[in-house]
Amino acid sequence: MTVKQNTRETHFVFVFLGDEYAVYWSSDLVPTTENNQPYNYDSQEKPIKHHKPIERSDINNIVLDIAEQNLTGDMSNLHLALADHFGTNAEDVLYIAGLISQELDAPKTGKHPITTQELNLYRNILDNRYPDFMMREQCKSYTSTKIIGQLYRSARRAILRWHRASRTHCSLRYLQAAQIEDENQLDDDVYPLHQSKTSKQPNLNEPTLKLDPLLIHSLSRQQQNWARNLFSAYRENLKNIISVFNYQDEIDLFCRCEALDQLSPGKQDLNISAGLELQRLIETTRRRFYYEFDQVKNDRNYRALHDDCSRDSECAQCLEIKLARAAACYYVCYFDASQQSAKARSRILSFPWLFGTLLAQLKERNLQKRQHQQPSSKYIVVGRAMRDMAKRLIENKELKLKLFISSYDTQMGQIYLRSIRAIGEKNVYAFKKDILERDQSTAQMLLSKILFIEIINNWMERQKIFGVELDVTVKKPLIPEMCWHALLIEFISSNNNDDTFEQNKVVFQTNNHPIMYKRYIEYINHEISTPTNDFDSSMYKYSIELIQICFRIARDRKSIQYAYLSEYLILALQAIGIEKELNDLSIDIDN
Repeated sequence: MTVKQNTRETHFVFVFLGDEYAVYWSSDLVPTTENNQPYNYDSQEKPIKHHKPIERSDINNIVLDIAEQNLTGDMSNLHLALADHFGTNAEDVLYIAGLISQELDAPKTGKHPITTQELNLYRNILDNRYPDFMMREQCKSYTSTKIIGQLYRSARRAILRWHRASRTHCSLRYLQAAQIEDENQLDDDVYPLHQSKTSKQPNLNEPTLKLDPLLIHSLSRQQQNWARNLFSAYRENLKNIISVFNYQDEIDLFCRCEALDQLSPGKQDLNISAGLELQRLIETTRRRFYYEFDQVKNDRNYRALHDDCSRDSECAQCLEIKLARAAACYYVCYFDASQQSAKARSRILSFPWLFGTLLAQLKERNLQKRQHQQPSSKYIVVGRAMRDMAKRLIENKELKLKLFISSYDTQMGQIYLRSIRAIGEKNVYAFKKDILERDQSTAQMLLSKILFIEIINNWMERQKIFGVELDVTVKKPLIPEMCWHALLIEFISSNNNDDTFEQNKVVFQTNNHPIMYKRYIEYINHEISTPTNDFDSSMYKYSIELIQICFRIARDRKSIQYAYLSEYLILALQAIGIEKELNDLSIDIDN
C-alpha cells in the first residue's frame, strides 16, 4: 500500500509492506502515478477444517508440507522475469504477484496457491530467456530495456574499480595517504613505515588502526629500541594478569577492576587482586620510563642526566627526550596493534597512555606548528590528477579550446561559443550539417575553470561516448554531443536562456592563436610546477558543480541522455578517487 502526500514544503511517500513500512522524503522518489489496486487477501479460500483430534503426526505433516512446497523464491524470480517481459500490469504478472502473497501466508493458512508443475507452465512462456540483471548463467540471457536493467549495467560499468579498491591496500585511504605523502608527516626518519619483508602484514580486509600523525617527534626513532623493550615487558606482564585472573582482554581488565580508593573495607575478590597487580605494573612501567630523570638515592652508582631534572621538572633538553620517548612508545605499541585484527584479544593499546600527559603536550605543540604552516589540501588527489592531465595535454599538444587571455590579467580568460542553426528536431545533433555563424566570446572567467573544461572535455572525447542515437542496451550507451556542449554552456554561465542553451556549442579547434596559446601554456606550467590548495579545491568544486548541473537538467527535462552523461562524469571522479588518475573507463559488461 502506498500513500502519497505533496505540500509546498515537503514531499514524502509511505510504503507499507506487511509488518514494515518505509518513508521516502526525496521529491524525486515520490511516484507521480496513481496507486495500483491492492491485492484482495479476503478472496483466499478458507483453510480446510480438521474433523478429528490433531495429533503430532498431523503437525509434522503440515510442517513438512510447508517446507517441501515453499515456492516463494521461484515465484519471485518468475514474477521478476515476467514483469520485465510484459510489464508490471500484465495479467499473468499480476496473477503471479497475488500468488506470492498467498504463498507467504501459507505457513499460517496451510494452503499453497500453486504447484511446481503449474508454475512450470508460466516458465514456458519465458522460453528459458531471462533478463541480464537476473544473472541466470544457466539460461539464455537478453539485455533488459527496463530501468532495473539500465541500473544493473550502470553498476557493472563501475564495479571493476570498486573491486580493485576492495582488493588493494589503498582502497578507502587514498585521500589520507596522499595528504600524508605530500605533507611528509610520516617521514621515514620518524615513522619507518616500510618494514622488512619478515614483518607481519595487516589484514587488508579489516579496518587498519591509523597512527596519529600529530604524535610524532624528530628524535623518536632514536628511542624506538628503548621503547620496544619497555613495551615488551609491559605487554608480557599485562597478558599474565589477564590470563591468571581469567579476563578476556585488556579492555575487560581495565573496565572490571574497581577503583581501589573506593573499595569497602574487608572486600576481597579477584577484581581487587587484579587491580592491585595492574596498579603495580603501571607504577613499575612509569618508574622505568622516568628512571634517568629521577634522583634515585638508593642507587649510588647511578647518575642522573642533570642534577636539577626529575620526573616533574626538567630542562629543555630533558623535555625533548621525554617527548621523544613518549612518541616512540606510542609508535611501537600502535604499529604492533595495526598489524593485528581489530577483534584480536592480544592487542594492547593502553601502554602509551601511561604517559598521556606527555602525548597531549606533544600533540598540542604539533598542532600549533601546523597552524603556522599552509593548511593541507583536502582535495589533493583531485588536484594532482588534474595537474597530471594538464601536463599530458601539453605534451601531446591536445589543448583545443579557442580562448582569449589578456596581457594584463593572466588569471582570467574568455572562451568562445559557436552558434548552431538546427534543421529539424532530428538533425539538431548532426554537427556536419550545422550552419556556422560568427563565434561569440563568453564573459571573463578564471583560467582554472577554462583548464577544467579543457581537461574534462578531453577525457570525454577519449571515452568515445558521443553518438547520434541513444541505445540503452549496449554496454556503453552513446549520448548526443550537443548534450555535452549544452551542459558546458550551462556550467560556464548562469544564463538559463533557452536559445543560448540549445543553439550554441563550445569551440574546440586544433589551430589557436599563437600568442593566446603561449599565455595559456604559461599559466598551465605555473599550476603544474607550484601546486596550491586553491587549485585543488577549485578542481573539486568544478567537478561537483558540473555533476550537480547535469543532475538538475536530467531531472527538470526528464532526460535519459543527461542521466547517462552524469554517470560518465561520476565514473571520471571514481577513477580519480580510486586510481588517483583520470584514467579511461573500464567496463565489465559482455556484449
